[in-house]
Amino acid sequence: MKNRVVFIYGMPSSGKMTMAYLLGRAAGYQILDNHYFYDFVRPFVTADLKSAEYRRDVHKLRLVLCDMISKFYPRDKEVRLVFTGLLVRNSPSIAPFKKLAAHIGAEFIPIKLVARPDVLMRRCASASRKTRGKVSDADKMRKFIKENELRNIRHKNLLKLDVSDISEKETLCRIQEHISKICGE
Repeated sequence: MKNRVVFIYGMPSSGKMTMAYLLGRAAGYQILDNHYFYDFVRPFVTADLKSAEYRRDVHKLRLVLCDMISKFYPRDKEVRLVFTGLLVRNSPSIAPFKKLAAHIGAEFIPIKLVARPDVLMRRCASASRKTRGKVSDADKMRKFIKENELRNIRHKNLLKLDVSDISEKETLCRIQEHISKICGE
């Protein structure tokens, strides 16, 4: 088995966290969802949670975690990590995750989830998104989509997957097939 660091990215409501949880349950991945970091900090701050400075500082927590994993992860243990994130203009770089993968001898596997705007706006209206502090208003989602575009990254292991018309089960299956192919399983 090869070590792997998966990075799932996409617009809000594209299913990043859902896929991370499903991958975790199906294949034993440790999940490091981007909202873990925001949710951890939220009770302690009064800052504008949408500000670039706040987002940069929260990203520093992710960097510290990557550094700690690099230093202290047991070398005799298989590494299966899945990070999630939003990669739009002004988003932090994925370089720390690539560096982490290289340092621990893992395959870095970026997964880009895309969906049509109407699908994203429909999905964002769930009550569970609102309780987690996620975009849960269709008008805000429409504005976000209009003002932002996902970054295109180039990587030999990239999987770009349109999830507009496929089930969670099919999405997970395609992601697992992609990872298995890369890791020679």
